[in-house]
Amino acid sequence: MALTLDGYDVLRKIGTSPTIFPALKTELAKNAEALIKKQLKDKNLDLMGFRALGNVLGEETVALVLELSKPAEVKSLAKKIDKHWVAAVGNEGLSARRRMLDLAFGRTEPAERLIQPTTKRVRSAPAKPKAASPFGTSAMGVRRG
Repeated sequence: MALTLDGYDVLRKIGTSPTIFPALKTELAKNAEALIKKQLKDKNLDLMGFRALGNVLGEETVALVLELSKPAEVKSLAKKIDKHWVAAVGNEGLSARRRMLDLAFGRTEPAERLIQPTTKRVRSAPAKPKAASPFGTSAMGVRRG
């Protein structure tokens, strides 16, 4: 069995004593952003998990991570968390970032599925069968050409 560090424990200790680890400041910021983005991309993340993440990290951190994310990343998150809103409106960019913040902190709920009005299709009457030619085929099988 391979020995490994308890990453959570080590990061917690580094975070509580930043003055002892000044050389790690830049690297920690990059890795923290990457770790949060990885969690946001997780296929099992749902609304409850997203809200729990927001409660732990706080609004300022979540807003900053969303701001640092590419528009495609935010749109992907929005499709996962609030798929009917994205599909109906085609939102992305700033409005998607605001929407994700509102969802993370319970200020709004996911959009409900839009029910498209259905139009009744009028079926035409079946075509009348053509009367059979008394001679068998049209033009009595004569080819011209």
